[in-house]
Amino acid sequence: MKKFKDAYKETPNEIINLYKEGDIEKLYIISHTIKGIAATLGAFELSQSAENLEHTLRDSDDADVEDIVQLLSRNLHAIIEELEVIE
Repeated sequence: MKKFKDAYKETPNEIINLYKEGDIEKLYIISHTIKGIAATLGAFELSQSAENLEHTLRDSDDADVEDIVQLLSRNLHAIIEELEVIE
């Protein structure tokens, strides 16, 4: 858990910046990675939001991408804050 927290501490901001910069490929890779790690850790809401972003980026030009990016960023930030509390 500490490794996850340390490795992804800056990722909520990075996700938003990648979206703003239009780096969809890197955003897709990060969402895919977070999806798997979060599922392994039992953080299913985070995993689901990462999966939603992954599918949206892959399958559509959905206008809701920004909302999904924001949700993933918030969910990841919340998990990291929880991990800091229990550390």
